[in-house]
Amino acid sequence: ECWVEKIGHLQDRDETAVSLLRVQLHTGRKHQIRLHLAEIGFPVLGDRIHHRNHDLSDRMYLDAHSCAFEMRVESETKHI
Repeated sequence: ECWVEKIGHLQDRDETAVSLLRVQLHTGRKHQIRLHLAEIGFPVLGDRIHHRNHDLSDRMYLDAHSCAFEMRVESETKHI
């Protein structure tokens, strides 16, 4: 499960559309954002596994703004 908020949207002359999203994960499972977005028809730009038109970009546009995790030993949340 993840939370998604649309921040912006762009469309170029040949009708290629991209959106800027803010996504929050509830678990740290590998490929979670990529898989969930692809399953609902909005794959990450440049994703060579889950996006059929991965040749639109030379890199995957999936970047982290921040990361937090709970340290079980110290019982506190760490923000990076």
